[in-house]
Amino acid sequence: MNAGFPTLFQAVGVIYGANIGTTMTAWLVAILGFKIKVDIFALPMIGIEIPMWFLASSSHKGGFGQVFAGFGLFFIGIDTLKNAFQAISSSFNLAMVSEFGILGVFLLVGIGFLLTVLTQSSSAAIAMTLTAASGGVLALPSAAAMVIGSNLGTTSIAFFASIWATPNAKRVARAHIVLNAVTGLVALAILPFLIWFTTETGKVLKLEYSPTVVLVLFHTVFNALGVILLWPFTQRLVTWLHRQYRTQEEDESQPKYLDETVVATPALAMNALLMEIDRIGVLARHTAVTALMHGKEYGRRLQSREELITQLVEMVGQFIVKTQKLPLVEKDVSTLSET
Repeated sequence: MNAGFPTLFQAVGVIYGANIGTTMTAWLVAILGFKIKVDIFALPMIGIEIPMWFLASSSHKGGFGQVFAGFGLFFIGIDTLKNAFQAISSSFNLAMVSEFGILGVFLLVGIGFLLTVLTQSSSAAIAMTLTAASGGVLALPSAAAMVIGSNLGTTSIAFFASIWATPNAKRVARAHIVLNAVTGLVALAILPFLIWFTTETGKVLKLEYSPTVVLVLFHTVFNALGVILLWPFTQRLVTWLHRQYRTQEEDESQPKYLDETVVATPALAMNALLMEIDRIGVLARHTAVTALMHGKEYGRRLQSREELITQLVEMVGQFIVKTQKLPLVEKDVSTLSET
């Protein structure tokens, strides 16, 4: 997006897909982390792939080694968490928080949010929630509230990543925040219905009924629901985002004085046209001075300014064509021909 590709509209679509795609990690945890003895495949993955990572770091083999070693370490961490939660389940029960009613739900959402902020990974936070539910520490509704909080916590990752980013990157981060905030609020508002719907969907799909399976399906369902709700408003969202974090170049690339409302009045149209041409002249002179003083040091910026001026000149040309159709006095006709 920082390089101009994809467009903001396309980037928002990618965010929609990524939001649903992140639920696949939870499915891996539910399918592998709780069904298979982790040591059987995780330790060999780490033992084989880490040497490959270091010995072939400059090739695609090194990349594969890093990926598989990461998965191995991830699942060993999940196994450790599962055993730890099972050990403390008899003396510590987060489900008691739900006894506080609505306040308890928000506390659980806050815990899920905080876990994601601290780990900077929603996958890790949701994995912790799944292991807690599997170990009996969390009841299903409590765990569902924490999953919503973990999903909301990913907005912090987008926020921190965009602090020093370009305006385009900040727009994309804002889109991610809007999507997750809307998804989280809707999921909280209909939480009992969503849990029931997820449970019934699991029965229809003939999935095994267990806290982990229900939670990962819940995670997938409410993320898909958020995308479905925002999809019809994508273009409006993109339009709103374009108004946020505008760059100087974007502001300068739009005519400052030319306006469709003045075209109908010859005197106003001519005045606006002359002021816009004078503004283009100032931009051109400033660009020329920068080129003479700094040259190649500002090569990319100069190219951007050149494209900006060319775009403005084309817009002025279109405005002149419209103005020529007006009933102009002889002096204005002469001015237009000279322009």
